[in-house]
Formats: sequence, C-alpha cells, structure tokens
Amino acid sequence: MTEKGEGSGTVDLYEGSPGADSDSTWVEEVDLDDVNTDGIDTSNLEQGDYYLDGGSGEFEFTVREHTLTTKFNEDTVRQSGTVDLNIDSNRGTFDSEVSAEGLSQDELLSLFGEAASTPEGDHSDADYVIVENRGDFSLDFSQTTEDVGTGNYTFTVESVDTTASDNATIEVQDDPDTSISFTQDDFTGQIGNEVSFNLSVEGTDAPIYVNVGDKSEVNFEQNLSITGLDDVESGEEVQVTYNTFHAPSAPNAWSSPNDGVTVNVEDTGMAIDQPLGPYGYELGVSTGYDADADEYNTDQEQDLAFLQLSERTSFNESSLQTVTAPKGAVSGADSLEEATLTETGTIANGDQLLTTVSAESVYAFVNDSTGYVHGADAGGDAGVQGMQVKVVQDISGPNTDDSTKEWITGVGGGLSAQIVSVDEENETFTVLLTTTGDKGELPTGEELDLTFEITDQSPYIDDAGATESSTTTFSIEERNLEWNDGADEVAAIDGSEVTGTTNVAPGTTINTRARTGGSSGFVERDTPTVQVGENGNMFTASFDLGGEEAGTEFDLSAEDNKDSKNTASITSTLVEGDTSEPAETMVEFGSSTYDVTKNDTAEVTIDVTAGADGLDDVSVPLMVNGEEVASQSTGSLGAENTTTLTFEVNTSSDAYPVGEHELSTEVDNTSASATFNIAEEDPGSDDSDTGDSDTGDSDTGDSDTGDSDTGDSDTGDSDSSDDSGGSDDSGSDGQPGFGISVAIVSLLGAALLALRKDE
Repeated sequence: MTEKGEGSGTVDLYEGSPGADSDSTWVEEVDLDDVNTDGIDTSNLEQGDYYLDGGSGEFEFTVREHTLTTKFNEDTVRQSGTVDLNIDSNRGTFDSEVSAEGLSQDELLSLFGEAASTPEGDHSDADYVIVENRGDFSLDFSQTTEDVGTGNYTFTVESVDTTASDNATIEVQDDPDTSISFTQDDFTGQIGNEVSFNLSVEGTDAPIYVNVGDKSEVNFEQNLSITGLDDVESGEEVQVTYNTFHAPSAPNAWSSPNDGVTVNVEDTGMAIDQPLGPYGYELGVSTGYDADADEYNTDQEQDLAFLQLSERTSFNESSLQTVTAPKGAVSGADSLEEATLTETGTIANGDQLLTTVSAESVYAFVNDSTGYVHGADAGGDAGVQGMQVKVVQDISGPNTDDSTKEWITGVGGGLSAQIVSVDEENETFTVLLTTTGDKGELPTGEELDLTFEITDQSPYIDDAGATESSTTTFSIEERNLEWNDGADEVAAIDGSEVTGTTNVAPGTTINTRARTGGSSGFVERDTPTVQVGENGNMFTASFDLGGEEAGTEFDLSAEDNKDSKNTASITSTLVEGDTSEPAETMVEFGSSTYDVTKNDTAEVTIDVTAGADGLDDVSVPLMVNGEEVASQSTGSLGAENTTTLTFEVNTSSDAYPVGEHELSTEVDNTSASATFNIAEEDPGSDDSDTGDSDTGDSDTGDSDTGDSDTGDSDTGDSDSSDDSGGSDDSGSDGQPGFGISVAIVSLLGAALLALRKDE
C-alpha cells in the first residue's frame, strides 16, 4: 500500500513514468476516497514504476516486492531457556505481527519482553504481538507465568502493511534435572598464588550465586554471580579463581578460565581493602539472589564447601639459577621453546643472561601476562608490583670503605627483567635480564651478585623498609674458541671429525674451515653447533677429506657466528685414517633354543656388546611372544665391551602354556630372537629314578628264591657282594643275576609299581 492522501473523485493509474515521451500504460481508475482511507492497493501490481494522473498533476511511486524471512538460531529450546528469532527483510523499517499457534498474546509478550507491544485499537486482544523492524529477537521461555508446554511451535511473522510473511518452528523440550554442587568438600590454596574452587553445574544455564566467608566468623563476606553457563559443556566443571594478591572486591580479583563464563561481585557484606588472610572461608552456592535486599538467597542454597587459605612461603626460601642462551635467541615467551637454554654460573660476554627462580608463593602476581619485573621495559609496563631485580658489583679498593655498583630494575636503573616463562605447577619462572640506559654493560671477569627482592611495596610486606630476597652469584667472561690438542692431526677420510672447546652458549653455531692453498688444494666447510661436553662446551666439525694425501698441511680455522672477532686458527696435518666402519651395537641370546619342563624356571641369558659410542644405562627387554616380561639395564658400557644379562622365567604361570614360544629382545635398533620350548611335566618323575625302581627293590633279595642261584652259587661268575643295580656289568657278555627276558619283565613290574604309587 502507498501513503494515504486527500481529495475525492477518481484518478487514472498508469504503469511507467509521466511525460509526453513516456511509454506508459493505463492500468485502471482509482477511487480517491479509497486511497485517502487505505492508500493504494498494490497487491495486484507488478514490480515497477507507476503514477496517478488526476488531470491537474501526477503522483509517482515505485512498487517493489517486500521480502521477509524468519528463522530460529537453534532447533530446540528448554522450557526455561532462551532462543533467538531472526527476522530479516529487504526493508529496514516496518512493523510485523508475530503469532504462534498455542500461545496467547500474554505469553508472546512475556517471551519477547520489551521488544514486543500490544496491537492498537480493535486488535488489542488479538493473539499476536507487534515487533518493529528486522533483527534478532531473544525469546526467554523462563519469563512466562507458567511453563510453555513441550512440543513444536510455529511462529508466523507477517508484515503489517504488505503481504510478506514467513514462519519458523521451534521445539520446546523439558528442562533437565538441575544439579549444582561443589566438586569437593574442601579446597585449599596458598596465599601468594591463585586459588580455585570448582562447581558441577547440570541442567541450568541461569546464573548461580556463591557466598564466600561469614562476617560473624572471619569479618568478611561476599556474594558472587556466575553467568555464561550456557557455554559450559555437559560434564565440564566450572572453575572460580581468586587472585590472592588483590583485595576480594578488586575488579580483577575473581575470574574463571571457562570459556564464556564471567564472575562478578554482587555485593560485599563486610568489605576489606587488602587480600584475604590465611583463614578458612565457608562457601555456599545458590540459584537465587535477592537483588532488592542485595543478599544471597539461602532458601535456594544447593551445596556448601570450605576454602582454606594457608600462610605464604617467604621469598627468602626461594632459589635462583643463572641460565644462558645464544645471543639474540630469546626475545619473549614465544621464542623460548626454540632457544637452547643452559644452566651455568659463567656467561660469555654477548650471550643472553636469564635466571630461573624456584619459588612457591608468587604466582598470584607473577604470571604469563605480567610482562616485566618493576616495569623496566621501554614501554613502561607497570610490571610486578613490589618486586625488583638487581645485579651488584663490589668495587671496593684497598684501604677504602665498602663500595658497590648496582644495576636495578626500574626507571633509570639500567636493568630490564622480562618474565618469559611461568610454570606454576613446577614452581618456577624464568626472567630475561638485559642492561639498559647509561649504566653500561655488566663487567667481565668479575663475580657479580644477582638478587630478586620483594619490597614493602608488595601487599605481603607489612613493615616499612623490609624485604624478602634470594641471591646467587655469576660472572661474565670474554668469548673464546680453541681447537683441541688432537686437532693438529686430522684423518684423511670422509666424515673426519675435529673438536674444539669454547665458553659461548650451547646452541651457538661456529663457522669452521679446512683449507690448503694452490691449484691442487682443497676447501671444506662445516657449521657445527656448540654442545655441552664433559669438560665444558664443545663443537665438532666434520670434513670430507677422503682421497686427500696424507702428510698435507692445511689451515684449520673456526669463527664464532655471533662474534666475528672470536676466532681460532691452527696449522694441521692430514694423517692416514681408519676407513673401517665404526663398531655397532650387537645383541644375541646365549642359546638359540631353551628347553624347559612346565612349572620349572628357565635361565635365559642375553649378551649385549656396545658399539663405538658405548651404552649408558640402556634398558634391555626380554619379550616372550612379543610381550615384554622383564627388563634389565646395561649399566655404563664402554665401546665394544660386552655384558651378559641373566633372566629367570618361571613357567608355572598360565601365560606359559606347553609348546613352542618365541623369545626376542631389541637394543639400539638391533634385535635378536631364540626359541623357548616348554615340555609337559613327567607325571612319574618324582618316584621313577633308579634309587626306587632299580634291582635293589626287585632283586633276588625279595624275588630270587631258591630257583635262582644268587649269592650262594655261581660265585665265580657273579659279584657275590651285591646283585643290585650297583654292580659292574660293563665287562660281561651276559646279564648279571638273570637273563634278558627276566629283566624286561622286572622293568615292567617296576613301571607298574611306579604307576600305583602315583595313583
């Protein structure tokens, strides 16, 4: 519809534009009385330009199609939840009628809140509401007087002044059972650190409220609201953290690491302007808060717990360890993981100086976001309140009073202390120290004291002028390089290694070169990295010198990649080299086959021979059918030395059935295997030996009567002293005492006797 006008009679409606040259088309006559009342009805007109011609003038207008779409941002909503209804259109300003089958006007007004209004005039009691313009409209189902019933609801949106309309459907679901509780009865923490308590929240997205303390018990009480629970996944604990460096009413005192969750202070029943002291604080959680009375609602309390804060450990108990890194390796926390850090008390001049601080009660004010200690960076970061770092040199001379020179963090102090790593779990943090301003560089060749202090500017230090501190000593040396004594002779082989020593930080690269002059000379280069060696820092250069003539002299040079003035150069000579391959680690079983009877213990040996690099406490596994059953260490084993490890395998376990099994092991990428045969146990093995079944039990003494000539006859041919199994018959062609057939029968009898004993 177009705007309403004034006048009476009829006018002509044309499609097109007015004017003599216009290719307009007459559409119909329009009654001005209808136009004045309802405007021009455009429902039957195509999109395009139109005008009214009343003879004395024209009225131009354009007809465009009004598009309107609507959708919910979710498919479902709980009876006490919220959901967004999006209304979009190619018009920016218009009114819409919104209705939903099964919902009254009052319920719709409750859902939309202030975004909806009641229709005017005769439609004031209709089953729809009016919303203005396009946008996202939040529908809060918890605001209805009674719960909206579960099921599907189709919301219809219709433009008030056009025929444009659309609808969207939402499913209303039952609220889940609500469960809110602390995850444990007691939570503990130490003053000086952040302390936390955790909540389990299921079945609600609505805010919850936590009461901390009891003013009648600890002269402090505070109420917190926790919102944003709709972002918490099912089963995810909600953590609330208090930073004990701040007074509990401070803006940054309370927080939550959960995404989307916010912790706010609603009121403080008894406020304090300092951090909480080392006492126990009662915790309560409720679903209600009386905003008018500004107090926690105990009628809707869900659970109780206790937060115990313990005394802070003095910084006097902390310790420092100086650390070095290659020049320029560490610029901040992001570069720390890539840098090579080495604990040492001597720093090469130009390398970076860091210190690792081991301390318990500092992580409320020393953390990843702190930046700098005492704001010593160029940007003026406020840094850690009440902590400073200083380096002190004793410059006292003979027969003079004690005198020192200091580099200290703070404006004009000449020292910057950037916190680059914080590891609260292991109670350490690392600081990068650099000199700034006019104080100059730290001196070389002098013992220096490095001190971290907590001053009376910290809320933890009560007495004016008092400090807590920790100190260590270190020194700075001039950078140096030198080739080892053996570098004057180098093997004429490929991969020939030459070593040198240096005091520069491990991780620094050294440019090395082996070179002879002349047209038939050679040039080889390598860039080894400094490593920590047994006797200090070292570097190992490798040159391909195979094919060069032994006896050739050449220049061997090294240059510090971080300081071109730090060099070493000697004249070296090529010598005949050992071209054999270096020895490799070997491992083998003591036997290729181990035979054992079920329920017995087998003794298995493994021989390990170290390769050219030796072995240092390498674990050697014994595996049966691919499963590790035991392991032993090689200990410290020198190059090409061998150790024998003995394993005992008890086969009484069900894991070792009768049959053939595979033994295997692996050391230093070298493996070996053997066969392990387990035989069935002989059921008669306990009673069938010669001591029980030999002729001593079945000999003529029991069964050889007068029919068989024993000790009384035939003395010339038989051993009259004993006719048992102990007689020596090796030199006789016959059978002593009885013949072959009698012996077989006798043995069968002994076997039967043994079987009877087993039964």
